[in-house]
Amino acid sequence: MPKSSAESAIRRYLNFLEDSSTLRDESEIRRLENAVDKTVDPIDRLKAMAALERAKQVDGGDAEKEFVSVAKEWADANGVSADHFRALGVTPAVLASAGFRGVRGARRGRGRGRAPSRTRAKRVPVDDIKASLSSVGSRFTVRDLERASGGTNATVRKAVQELVSAGQARELGSDPSWSGRGRSPKLYERV
Repeated sequence: MPKSSAESAIRRYLNFLEDSSTLRDESEIRRLENAVDKTVDPIDRLKAMAALERAKQVDGGDAEKEFVSVAKEWADANGVSADHFRALGVTPAVLASAGFRGVRGARRGRGRGRAPSRTRAKRVPVDDIKASLSSVGSRFTVRDLERASGGTNATVRKAVQELVSAGQARELGSDPSWSGRGRSPKLYERV
């Protein structure tokens, strides 16, 4: 791969690690948002909403594969160490997959070959979590919003707290319909 292509692949992956939304196709998202707004048929609207959610999800798998294929050679040519990459958020497993040896924190696989790299959970921005609020109904729990948005528990809790602080939602207390194990979750209501 030419030097500029290698640098582009590395830059793309590092940008993804810093802010996953850099890989989003914003023009496609706007097109799908317009399709959702203009769709009248409820089934077509559901399909359009699903397509919009898929477009908002960012998968860094391709960026990671490109990085792994060029990082070691590029780093050797430019005097960049694995520690420099680690300082920018590249995991030891990804660095080991790229061919860096002796990376601290990398797990060794059993048998021959490299240990498979783990894929990170998709990052879902707080604004996307707030946007998915319309798909959970007027009353919801944090878990309901996790399922609807694909966000992590911590990020969803942050989004819910921001909604409550902004007066867009309010806490209703424990969910009276809870019948599962443990303490019942908090119930929230859109305002």
